[in-house]
Amino acid sequence: MKRLQSSLQLPPLSEFEAFGRKYLLPLKACEPDMGKVPVERLKYLAGFLDGDGCVCLNKMRPGISVGQSARSAEVLVLFRDAFGGGVYKGNQPKGLARPALQWRIDAMGSSFRAAKSLLNYTVLKRAHLKLVANWPSERQKCNLAAQALSDLNDLNSPDTADQFVDLSWGWLAGFVDAEGWIGFRADRHEFTFTISQKRTPVLEKIRMFLKASGIESARVYRSGQDGYCLRVGNQGELMALLKRLLQNGLLLKRNQAETALTGGDLNHTELRNRMAAGVGNQSRYSRLDSDGCQRAREIRLLHDKIRRSTKVNLSQLKEQLQVLREEHEFRNSIAVYSTLRSDTKLLISQGARKHPKATSYGKTSVNEPVPEVSATCVNLLHAHATELKMHAFVCQNLYKLNIFHPKSCECVLFLVLVCLSVRVFTLLK
Repeated sequence: MKRLQSSLQLPPLSEFEAFGRKYLLPLKACEPDMGKVPVERLKYLAGFLDGDGCVCLNKMRPGISVGQSARSAEVLVLFRDAFGGGVYKGNQPKGLARPALQWRIDAMGSSFRAAKSLLNYTVLKRAHLKLVANWPSERQKCNLAAQALSDLNDLNSPDTADQFVDLSWGWLAGFVDAEGWIGFRADRHEFTFTISQKRTPVLEKIRMFLKASGIESARVYRSGQDGYCLRVGNQGELMALLKRLLQNGLLLKRNQAETALTGGDLNHTELRNRMAAGVGNQSRYSRLDSDGCQRAREIRLLHDKIRRSTKVNLSQLKEQLQVLREEHEFRNSIAVYSTLRSDTKLLISQGARKHPKATSYGKTSVNEPVPEVSATCVNLLHAHATELKMHAFVCQNLYKLNIFHPKSCECVLFLVLVCLSVRVFTLLK
C-alpha cells in the first residue's frame, strides 16, 4: 500500500490561493516600490529567508529564492509584493507530499535591491547577501564572487550567527514560520514549541534574546544524531511568547498560536485536531488518534508509577508496562494501515495517477489510471493482515509467559503465514 501511494502523482497545479485570492501559475515577475515596504515587514521576510530561503547562482548571476508548499503560498506573495520576482511551480511531488511553489528573482537589478533591503536584518544569510549587494561588474571579479557564493552554499548555509547583529521580534516571527513548530502533546494537556537547526549558534542567540525578554525557560537540547532544538518548557512563558509572535506578524503558524491562546474550552481531541489542521503530512502516520493518545497517557502514568514504586512489585509493574507498550504498538499499526488505505483512495479520487518511473517494464503511460481493487478484495486482505498480526501478538505473549517454546511459536506463525498466503493468492486469481 505504501509503494502504491508513493507512486501516485496528482495533476500539475495551474493556480494557487493566497489571502483569499486565486493566482494563475506561473505568476510572472513584477516591479514593486521597495521604498514602501514597512521595516517590520522587512524584518519578518529576513527571518523567513534565513530559515527557508536560498541565495544562489543562476547562469553566473546571483538570485534569491524561497520555496513553500502551495498551502502556505501567502509568504511567497509577500516576497513578490516587496521585491518583485515571480512565483513558479516547484517539483511535482508524489504520494502525500504537497505541491510546492517557488518565489525567485534572477534579474541582476532586482536581486541587488532585495539584497540591500534585507542585509541589515538577516542573521544566517548575511554573508550571502553581502556578496549579492556588492556584486562586481568586471568579469574576473564576477567569477571570484560567484566562487565565493558557491563556497558558502557548499557549506550548507553555515550558522554564521553574528554576535553583533541584534535580533528582533519581527525577525523571530519569520524564522519561526520557516523553522518552528507549535504542537500539542499526545500524553498530556500541554503545548510545545520548538525550533530545530543543525548547529547551535543561532539557537543560543535566540535563547539569549528570549531570556532578555523575560522568557527564561528556553533551553537548547540535542535532537537526534546531527541536530539541535530550542524548546520553551514553561506554559505561561510559552503563551507570552506566542502573543509576541502574533503581534509581530506570525503568518503561517497563526492558526496553531491562536488555538493555543484561545482553546481553553476545548477537550484534548479537539485541540489535537485543530493544531494538526494546518501542518504538513511529514508526520501523518506517526500522529496518534484519540485512542492512541489515551493509551499513551496510560503508559506514561504507569511509567511514573514504576519510578516511584519500591522493589516489592517492580517486576510485575515492568511486565505490565511491556504488555501495554506492545498492545499500543499493535493498535497503532492497525490505525496507520487504515489511514494509509483512506489516503490512497482519496488521492485516486482526486485524479492521481502512477508516475511513469514507478511502473514496471516502462509500459505504463502518465495518464494510465491506477487499477481499481474491489472493496471486497481490500477488506479481505485487510482482515488477513489483521489476523496475522493478532496471531503474532498472541504467540509473543505466550512465549513471555513460558507457555510456548520459541520453536513452537515460530512453527505456528509459519503455518498461519502459509495459510493466509494461499488465501490471498486464491483471492487475487
